Amino acid sequence: MRKRRSPSASASAVFRSIRSFVEEHDTLSAIVAGSIVFRLFYENSEFGFVSNLTSVSRIQEGLRFSSVADAVYVSNQPPLVLLFYDWVLSCLPLSLFNILCDAAGSLALFELCRLNLQHESLVEEPIERVMDERIRPPKILNRLDNTNWKLLVAAAYFVNPLSTAVPSTQPLSNFLVLLSIMFALRPSRNIPASMSVLALATYVTWWPIGLLAPLLCCLSQPADPPESSNPSPSSRRPKLAPAGTVILGLTAFASAMGLLLAVSSWTVSPSHPTSWEWIHHSYYHWATFQDLTPNVGLYWYFFAQIFSRFRTYFLVTFNVLPFLLVAPILIRLKEIPVAAIVSLVSLFNILAPYPTFGSVTFSFLLMLSCPRSVVRLRFISMFCLIALPVPSVLLVAFWRLWAIKESGNGNYVYFQQLAYTVFAGLIALDFLSASVSRIKALKLTRKPAAKLKTS
Repeated sequence: MRKRRSPSASASAVFRSIRSFVEEHDTLSAIVAGSIVFRLFYENSEFGFVSNLTSVSRIQEGLRFSSVADAVYVSNQPPLVLLFYDWVLSCLPLSLFNILCDAAGSLALFELCRLNLQHESLVEEPIERVMDERIRPPKILNRLDNTNWKLLVAAAYFVNPLSTAVPSTQPLSNFLVLLSIMFALRPSRNIPASMSVLALATYVTWWPIGLLAPLLCCLSQPADPPESSNPSPSSRRPKLAPAGTVILGLTAFASAMGLLLAVSSWTVSPSHPTSWEWIHHSYYHWATFQDLTPNVGLYWYFFAQIFSRFRTYFLVTFNVLPFLLVAPILIRLKEIPVAAIVSLVSLFNILAPYPTFGSVTFSFLLMLSCPRSVVRLRFISMFCLIALPVPSVLLVAFWRLWAIKESGNGNYVYFQQLAYTVFAGLIALDFLSASVSRIKALKLTRKPAAKLKTS
């Protein structure tokens, strides 16, 4: 029997690992420590960093009421989110909670990068050795140290200046999204855990439901390729058929989501647990853009200009549009579902009615978990990435002139938002194009090998 370590021994092992990490990466440790100190004593509520959908100040306004139904009506947040943040704010400061969420999210992103890089090296690296030079990825990929790459991606997520010290629910929702993807990529393919966490993320903010299909596709794939000579121990377990995986995943997601909705209804009205009026003040309120004020996106300006009789048509169009992209992207990138997930996250955040600077940069950081697609990006992505800070800074400056000093014009804000959205959209589309080129290169290299085997 293996002896279980005592808590003191486990704590000492953790402290030893932290000490060795600090000694090996002193510069990175100093940056992380500086970020923690900065976030503890500074709160950024500027325009573009917090939206009405994710603002914790709205939650605090709702928590002033003793009734949960009144709190939902004021804050436009689901009941369990209100109760959870009520418990969190009574136990520790919001800045410390967001630091813990981002730290856990960076660990989940580190593990996500490790699992994805491991799978890519097993599947694609043998094919890249015999790939034609004209379609082979750049040589920088061969010199990439996977350990340092994973560490840099996780550290960049934690010290991201556009999402640090922001009083919003975004750190929690980002962590849940990363955790659900990580569970789907593990060799054990933990279907109930991945789907349950995805249901939690969907409950907090509705858009992660668009990741249901690509996550099921990822769970249906084998952990190791058939030609792998050293399969992982967990991949030797008997696996479900793809149809069984889809059924189990949908059942787990529907059960978790149904349980959350049922508990929410009981919390709002214990005497009438079948009342769903709180959905009208939360999810329906989000979908109808009733609280759409100037933000980083384009929807607020569009809905300020259209006639009221066309509002219902465009509400349906803009709510359905991101979900119409799920099927074509998944069909085209079904061989590399992680790239499909990253592409969908990017498009959902860019086309969201309440976007922020942090949500868009979260998409860019998630792209770094697919280095074989990143190295195939064209010059247009580099140009857009360099040009992106210009409309970002001008957007905040023009908004202050317009809304605070009342000496500007709303059209100036819209033009900077248009430039920001175009630059971010071009990067997302170029990543999608690079992933498609990556699949084409793999298929072109596999075809001659298949012909040789048959002959």
